[in-house]
Amino acid sequence: GGGGGVRVERHEGGLRAGVVLVGEAELLTRASALVRQFEANHVEAEVGVDAEEDERALVTGGEKCVLREIQREFNVELTLVKGKGVTVAGQREFVHRSEARIRGELDGPMDGRVKVLSVNDDTVGAAIGKKGANAKKVEAKFNVRVDSVASRSILRVKGSDPSAVDAAVASLIETMDSVSASDTVPCALSAEALAAC
Repeated sequence: GGGGGVRVERHEGGLRAGVVLVGEAELLTRASALVRQFEANHVEAEVGVDAEEDERALVTGGEKCVLREIQREFNVELTLVKGKGVTVAGQREFVHRSEARIRGELDGPMDGRVKVLSVNDDTVGAAIGKKGANAKKVEAKFNVRVDSVASRSILRVKGSDPSAVDAAVASLIETMDSVSASDTVPCALSAEALAAC
């Protein structure tokens, strides 16, 4: 027992791939148990994110972007792979919580801070407005953010106050409901005959 510690060596590939611990037997036993415990709790998961707009929603905002907030809050490692998703690595509990938070940011969590609204080609234009005018008006009035995710045919409304998010969604629905709908009805009459009616 001459005051030695445990030296950690990392080996890549071959028979000794992994972490090699070198030191006194008693310390090695404790260090080995800690490494095994860490391994058992350390997991990696993939959260699918296939829409480009969803990727932007996760990384927009600099230091306050969703992914950085999650990294700080849960002490996990996040990697965005364009067109594929987010890889989350860390302690099991925090990886699962991070996955739920990412899904919640994209699809709406239970706390009401994010709501997803289905839209179609006839109504999305009215909801967003010319050059985004209606969306900007809703954002300013209710202090929310409105994102159009065209590839998923949704509008995502985000805000810090669930009641403001609900009010913004109601406003967007009211605007979309005011859009006149059209339908094609088979008819044997000519256009001229219908116009004469």
